[in-house]
Amino acid sequence: MKKSLFTTIVLLSLTPIAQANKVKTLSVSAPDGYHKDAVVKVYSTNGEKWTSVDNTHESLFAVNLNAKCKYEGKGNKAYKGNFWVSGFERVGTLAPSNKLIPHSKKASSKFRYQGDTNLNIVKACNTELTKRLSENADLTKYHVLAKGFTIDYPAAFNASYSLLCKPTGIGFSDSRTKSTKINAKIQCQGSDLAKEKIPKPKPVPIKKVKLAKLIKKIEFGPNVKHIVGKCPAQVEYNGSITANRFGMVEYQYVSHDGRKSPKFKLKFDKAGTKKLRVWKRTINKESDVKAIRASSSNKRKFDYTGWYRVDILNQEGVNSVKKGYTLTCQDKPMQIKK
Repeated sequence: MKKSLFTTIVLLSLTPIAQANKVKTLSVSAPDGYHKDAVVKVYSTNGEKWTSVDNTHESLFAVNLNAKCKYEGKGNKAYKGNFWVSGFERVGTLAPSNKLIPHSKKASSKFRYQGDTNLNIVKACNTELTKRLSENADLTKYHVLAKGFTIDYPAAFNASYSLLCKPTGIGFSDSRTKSTKINAKIQCQGSDLAKEKIPKPKPVPIKKVKLAKLIKKIEFGPNVKHIVGKCPAQVEYNGSITANRFGMVEYQYVSHDGRKSPKFKLKFDKAGTKKLRVWKRTINKESDVKAIRASSSNKRKFDYTGWYRVDILNQEGVNSVKKGYTLTCQDKPMQIKK
């Protein structure tokens, strides 16, 4: 009888009924997108490429969590969880706390890089560097290294969560672990050393464009060189300027007796010819500075000589054209001699 009772107790202790708790549900998954705090920083020690991962920076990693034990126990004392990321050391408080595990949908904590991850983080920065240089031939590697960039890296690291369901009475504990790949941001930091190595742009020589001379040709003179007839008589001058290109010409008429006209302007928008302003002067026998008695037999006949000059005022060098005229006053009707 005693032997039979002992056997029964041993058998009961080995049956599933003796297990006081077990894991009912455990699942983990990566959050959508890229968590703003899940950042791993990489820096350059030589300004030539990225070389090292910052193991002082604290990054917040998280996973979606669904964890349930068959029995919670009083005050949820049956629950115990652990969360880790391969290649990182946890340095922050684990959330949720044990008693809140069954009521939480997320597990998270802060971590520092320790090395030996499934992803070569430094290589990821340098691979992206090569890609960006191939897409922009105007940049050197120093331009990219000096500025830096951030990579949204999918499934970058392996995160795991372990759930332990402790017995609420006499019996065994039960545990289970689930893992998932989580996204991260890799911050390839800008390098001051690379900034100092950016090639200085070579000064572009300024080519001086020598404009063609503005004035190509000046035509100027009196309509009639020699006028014979009754006085007073009118002398008329006109002409034109031909330009090689666009520009402004300023000119003025000057007479033999020192008289000057107002200053006139001709604006050329392109090469071409434009007429000068017509200039007229009325002359009689008292007005001219030079009068020569032409004939003692004809005391009413006088010869007048004079000239007009057009001066270009705003161009290099002296551009002037001078043309003379003669006028003979007599009683007969005016005779024009070309």
